[in-house]
Amino acid sequence: MNLDRFKRVLTRFFVAVLATVSPFSVQAAGVSMQLDNVRLGDLVRVVYGDVLKSPYILDSELLFSTDSVSVSWNSVGNKKLDSLTRELLQRKGFETETFQGVMIVRKSGDVDEGSMIYIPRYRSTKYLSDIVRQVSNVQQLGSRGISSSPEFQQAASKSGSDAGSALGMVDRSALDQMAYRCKPAKCVQLRLMLTDLDTPEPQVVLRAVLYEVGKSKGQGSAVQLAASILKGRATFKAGALLAGADTFSISTGLDFVISLLDQDSHFKVISRPMLRVKTGAQARFSVGQQVPVLGAITQDKNGNAQQSVEYRQSGTIFTVQPDIRADIVDLSISQELSSFVETTTGVNNSPTLFQRTASSQLSIRPGEVVVFAGLEEGRSDEASTGLFGFTTSKKNSTSDSEVLLLIEAERI
Repeated sequence: MNLDRFKRVLTRFFVAVLATVSPFSVQAAGVSMQLDNVRLGDLVRVVYGDVLKSPYILDSELLFSTDSVSVSWNSVGNKKLDSLTRELLQRKGFETETFQGVMIVRKSGDVDEGSMIYIPRYRSTKYLSDIVRQVSNVQQLGSRGISSSPEFQQAASKSGSDAGSALGMVDRSALDQMAYRCKPAKCVQLRLMLTDLDTPEPQVVLRAVLYEVGKSKGQGSAVQLAASILKGRATFKAGALLAGADTFSISTGLDFVISLLDQDSHFKVISRPMLRVKTGAQARFSVGQQVPVLGAITQDKNGNAQQSVEYRQSGTIFTVQPDIRADIVDLSISQELSSFVETTTGVNNSPTLFQRTASSQLSIRPGEVVVFAGLEEGRSDEASTGLFGFTTSKKNSTSDSEVLLLIEAERI
């Protein structure tokens, strides 16, 4: 037996004797080690093999390492002894990892990086890669041979990707798979995270009814008229009927509410749209017509003037954007009421667009019906009576109409 091997055996024997003096004394006072000029690999085998009785795997770099250390640990517990050893290994350029109860020691950076490919099932690659980039430092691989367009470069710049990288040259929303370079353990964690994130986007079915509510002076708002008809028949949400409120919520189904309002002559149905939309997207429904409007005047190659005609939407237009959560749906609603009238000033060959817009935000629970008033429109009519060509009397009448929206959201 050579001298070097004899010293290692003697060291392990000496530490083992110190660590197993008495089961009671070891638990009470901890483990004490006073070692001088001990090879790092021998220290690790003593700590985990003889003292902690824990299975381990040592890299060849550690087994043949000539690094030596001196330690003086007095009355340390098992957890502290494990922590001190791991810290010492890290300072010497080794990393530790526990896998299924086995402590693995390897040289830092020795694990070859592999690659992982993930094919999204529900979410876009852009959505998933943006989240991964925020929480992880793994390298995402791009595609070769794809030229960079200005639109893609601008999108990459906004999303924080390097425009000169492969990923920056690709429209990530158009990719059908994701590729990453990572260590095996990191790849496993990344795949689990992507699986948790790649879930179906929530969607809702929006059912709505648009009423034009005709009313005379002193009859109150459209919301008040609807509340008076539904009161005592529908179940109102707590605090829904506030004085002067322009909206209220009820838990009675939409079909039942429609059946009650349709019986009143003040309520005229404009439209009953039903749309399916996912969270964050816009749903738009409109009732009206496309009106031709004179556009710009241009000249052809012979110098002849040409008048262009543009078609513009008029009528009642609603745009809804839902933000779907677990128990509630937030709705951003934009309302527009427009009509074309005869132009009396300026260019009277083209009609004038009379437009009124409003926007609001509200929260609605699945199965709940929200009723709120929109934009008002006033009308003035003049009627005259006569005899033998002579006007005997004139009568002016004014009436108002208001757009009322009932909307219900069902999560699917």
